[in-house]
Amino acid sequence: WGHKGLGFIVFLLVVLRWIWRPIAGKPKAISSSPVWQQLAAKVVHQLMNLAIVLLAITGYLIVTAKGESLGIFDWFSIPAISKLSVETSDLVSKLHLWSGYFIISLASFHALAALKHHFINKDATLRRMLNL
Repeated sequence: WGHKGLGFIVFLLVVLRWIWRPIAGKPKAISSSPVWQQLAAKVVHQLMNLAIVLLAITGYLIVTAKGESLGIFDWFSIPAISKLSVETSDLVSKLHLWSGYFIISLASFHALAALKHHFINKDATLRRMLNL
C-alpha cells in the first residue's frame, strides 16, 4: 500500500520536474568544473531519470500482472492494461529490483560527488543543487 503509493508520488514528482525544467531553466554549470565532470553529471542525471521511469513502469506491471488494478493509497486505482505470463512477470520483478539498486547506487555517487565539491573543492555546487 505505502510502497506503491510512494512510488507513484515519486514518479509524479519526476514528471513535474521534467515539465518544470524547461520553464524555469537549468542552473548554469560552475565554470571551474572540468568538462568531463559536467558531462558525468549530465549522464548521471539522465541515467537516474531513465531508472526512475523503468522502476515506475515495472512496478506498475508487477502489481497488475494478474490483471488487477494498482491502488494508490485507497484514493484511486490505475487499471491493468493486460495480464503477464509468469516468466514475463519474473523478468519484470528482476528489472524492478535492479532498477532500484541502480538508482540507489547513482544517487549515492551523486551525493558523494556533491559533498566532494563542497568540502574539498570548496565551490558552490552543493549550494546550487540545494538552491541556496
